[in-house]
Amino acid sequence: NVGVMSLRPDQGVFEALFRTVEDGTLDDHPEFARGGYLDQAFFDLFFRWYSSFPRGGWVNWEILQSRYGPDLEAHDVCPPPPAGRLPNTLLQVPLSSISGSSTRSLRVCLLDRSFNFLVSFPAANWPERT
Repeated sequence: NVGVMSLRPDQGVFEALFRTVEDGTLDDHPEFARGGYLDQAFFDLFFRWYSSFPRGGWVNWEILQSRYGPDLEAHDVCPPPPAGRLPNTLLQVPLSSISGSSTRSLRVCLLDRSFNFLVSFPAANWPERT
């Protein structure tokens, strides 16, 4: 699920999210289908596409607790996984081939599964695909 979407709210990112859903920019990407058209899959795909930085990995809570402070950056807490770990769907249809990719320099981390809220609403968002 989307868990904590942003520690720094940003109107521009919100508007880009809205336009992407409204325009269906990522609806046909095979990674979205692989994710079952879930909200979680959409947000993950959106941030991989929209950000010029690679998506970060899981939050390392030990680093966060031991080094918390103004000099701590997202890439310190959740470094991106090796490029070889990308899902095949992202290799088949590179996000860089979709107009609007790498628009902003956003650092995105993954929260561990204990933050999951076990409800999703793909049928409401994309009824023709579910």
